[in-house]
Amino acid sequence: MNVCPFCHEGNACAVASDQACWCFNESIPTGLLDLLEDDDLNKKCVCQNCIAEYKKSPAKFEVKLRHNRNVSD
Repeated sequence: MNVCPFCHEGNACAVASDQACWCFNESIPTGLLDLLEDDDLNKKCVCQNCIAEYKKSPAKFEVKLRHNRNVSD
C-alpha cells in the first residue's frame, strides 16, 4: 500500500497510521482511478506526483502509462 501503482515510487500513504492520510483532502480525478488495474483498485494509493501529472495532462499521463505497462510486459 506504500507504493504508487503507476510510478512504483513511495506514495506517503498514512492510512495505516493514527493520522488521516493526505489523500483524504485531495481531489483525485475519476479518470485517473479508472486507469488502475483491477487488482490495485481500493488497495493501493496513488502518489501526489502522479495525481498532479494526470491533472496537468491526462492524455500525456495515459500515453506514458501505456508505454510503461508495455515495457514491463
